Amino acid sequence: MRVPAGAYGELVGDLLATGKPVTTRVCGGSMQPAIPDGAVIRVVPARADELHVGEVVMVVNTCGKPVCHRLARKLRRDGQLLLQTRGDMTAKPDRPVPVSHLLGRVSAIQKDGAWQDLQPDNVRARRRLLLRRLRRLLGAIRRRVSNALACGAASPGESR
Repeated sequence: MRVPAGAYGELVGDLLATGKPVTTRVCGGSMQPAIPDGAVIRVVPARADELHVGEVVMVVNTCGKPVCHRLARKLRRDGQLLLQTRGDMTAKPDRPVPVSHLLGRVSAIQKDGAWQDLQPDNVRARRRLLLRRLRRLLGAIRRRVSNALACGAASPGESR
């Protein structure tokens, strides 16, 4: 039986509101290769304040259809918190939606009959960025300490 997209979004929202995860099959290739067309996913209840950029969420888009896309950013407009998502294979982000359109977070995907946690792609990127920043900071500290020691090692009568 085929359910209209709007009714399906309401059904998923109602099921997630009970606090239990929902297992569903995705249609479309906008999240490939992370989530292939036809993949079975697990969606868990989530609040907007718990979400991090890079996580895959299920929201009802501005056309009224439920979509599973990566959270691109959270923004405020006229005092209202909005979520902007983007498919991994799409050129542009989706139009922002109010947090009331959030259905849940995609926590896992079924591959070869086994569940695999769906970790945000940008977690590794964030770690690399943090490590780069730490290395730069350590380099700057080393240079300052080295300069301070070099200046302190100059004889008292020398000008600095």
